[in-house]
Amino acid sequence: MTDYAGKEPRAVLRYTGRWRERFGDLWKNTAAVFVGTLLFGVGVCAISWRSGAAPLLAALLPVFMVMCGSRMQAWLLGLGYGLAIGVMGFGGAGQFFGGSWLLGLIAGSAYGLAFSATVAMLYPRNTQSPKKKAVAGLAWTVLWAYPPVGAFLPGTLIATWGFWFPGTRWVGLGLGLGLTMLLAAYAHTRPGRLAVAGVAFLSLVLSPMQESQHSRIGDWTAVSTTWGVQTPETVSDTLVEMHRAISESAKAGAKVIVFPESIIGTYDSSEQGAIDIMIGQAVEEEKVSVIFGSNELTDSGMANQARTYEYWPEGVRQFIFEARQTVPVAEWNPLSKYHYPANWFARGVVPINGRSALFVFCYEEYLPWEVLYSIGREKPDMIVGLSNLWWAKGTGEPVLQRRYAEGFARLFKLPLLIAMNQ
Repeated sequence: MTDYAGKEPRAVLRYTGRWRERFGDLWKNTAAVFVGTLLFGVGVCAISWRSGAAPLLAALLPVFMVMCGSRMQAWLLGLGYGLAIGVMGFGGAGQFFGGSWLLGLIAGSAYGLAFSATVAMLYPRNTQSPKKKAVAGLAWTVLWAYPPVGAFLPGTLIATWGFWFPGTRWVGLGLGLGLTMLLAAYAHTRPGRLAVAGVAFLSLVLSPMQESQHSRIGDWTAVSTTWGVQTPETVSDTLVEMHRAISESAKAGAKVIVFPESIIGTYDSSEQGAIDIMIGQAVEEEKVSVIFGSNELTDSGMANQARTYEYWPEGVRQFIFEARQTVPVAEWNPLSKYHYPANWFARGVVPINGRSALFVFCYEEYLPWEVLYSIGREKPDMIVGLSNLWWAKGTGEPVLQRRYAEGFARLFKLPLLIAMNQ
């Protein structure tokens, strides 16, 4: 009798061994390694910055960087991640330049190249040295958090620490940086690789989250809209819609009503009468305060503003405060007549209706040093995000921007309000 029972397991083992050998040969192939690394970078971005998920995996990017076997491989990892997040964040930027999606793609690709260049630049020469690998992770984190790079390009992973260590405030910064450096330092060892794999697995398990519109904090209400791009021709209709929203919000118990960034477009003094009628009178009638965004051409250039009608029993107080940093090139552009000057060290916290609110305008949500500077110096008790993303239709920009704001709010245990126009 033939012993089939004994032959079958041996055949399976030989078959498995051949496939393992083929996979090993494939992985040794340089092209396969490089393509796999590029796709891995894309995958880390796609998994991290998606709707309904916390960006926990992205926090490990500096660790993955030092785990690469060469500077070229690290560059490809950064290129994959950078291109993916660049197209996600800047893919619609061509709308600022005549509506060209090609220009948006170029902008996203340029970001990816800049991002990957910093990854390659900081790749440690000695990949077996724990100290050098830890320093590389630290240097990369600091580079993307502070000027000059951190003043112009989004990419910091500090916001992801808010999802790992919610409510830990300044201690969370130390925990995030410490964990990054520790994993990076020993990622070349077997225990280190197992630790990285464990943290990566944990990030996938913990990442699902319930989306929130962040539309209400106590008696503060954010009115998010889908009114598209605002032009002089749309102002009258916009004011009518704002008047209606103020009345409805007041009936629902709101005392402070926040509209999105640049919701009336570029302000013109000839519109002030209509604004006073539709907004000012509603403020007095409903006894509420209203904040809404506009742009204005001033003596020093364009200004990205928030115009405020604050209700007091003695009367309505009107004032204006401005964004500290706008989108580079498209708005922050010293060579343009319509340049939006930066005022990085201006106050970001505004006292309104008994609260101290840190206002972050759109692009500022990507700049951790501004947020950290204001939280440390001005001690806000809430964060208010104002954005106008009419240009980002069909991109992941709204989710990306929301996650950054949520990360900082979670880290410092601050209530978050978001008013967004799309």
